[in-house]
Amino acid sequence: ARVRNSFPILCSMNSENVVFDGITVDGNKSENAYLDGCRGGAIYLYNVRNATVKNCTARNYNGDGISIQISDHVRVQNCESYGQTGYGVHPGTGSSNPVVENCRLHNNGDIGLFLCWRVRHGQFRNNTIEDNGHYGISIGHKDTDNEFTNNTIARNGVAGVFFREETALNSGSRNTFQNNKVLENGNARTGYGFYIARNTEGIVITGNQIAGASSRVQPVAVYTAKGAGAVHLENNTIDGKVTADR
Repeated sequence: ARVRNSFPILCSMNSENVVFDGITVDGNKSENAYLDGCRGGAIYLYNVRNATVKNCTARNYNGDGISIQISDHVRVQNCESYGQTGYGVHPGTGSSNPVVENCRLHNNGDIGLFLCWRVRHGQFRNNTIEDNGHYGISIGHKDTDNEFTNNTIARNGVAGVFFREETALNSGSRNTFQNNKVLENGNARTGYGFYIARNTEGIVITGNQIAGASSRVQPVAVYTAKGAGAVHLENNTIDGKVTADR
């Protein structure tokens, strides 16, 4: 067995109507061990209701910047999360009705916005999600019925939006992307605006700008893997390939 003193820095647990406003949290990641975002973060909310994190900065944590677990109606507004080894903002573990808006999630080691497990009926709008190590947004296990509107998702390492492969019963289905800018993600060899894995159903992509091929990055605007359901594309401005592996 191993015992390690790793903790969230700013934390609220088993509470209601908490507001964090105007706080900067620095994780000093080089001096601290990694802590999984399901169990901690620079700012960590666990089993809370109607909480608000606004005008806050989370930076340089060896894990995730803002993590929300087993919670309902949490709002993250006008925040910045950067320099984490993990994810910028991480709603998960059955967290419903989250709102993340007007935030900047950038230069995190892995993913800007990570929807973890059964995140439903969320609103993610007016955010800038850029320069993260692998993906701008990652969606997967039972993450359904969410809306992503007016976000800029740019220059992330592999894909702007990545749907993880799940079983047919557990896929991240029925998610809508409207009026986003998905720009210059990945590189000339491996770069996707949207990567939609098999068993994912009911994805709507409408009114977005998906571009990068002319800059020799993000050569694939929308990729649909074999076994994925139909993707509804409407009124998008697309620079790059739209491919389906059937």
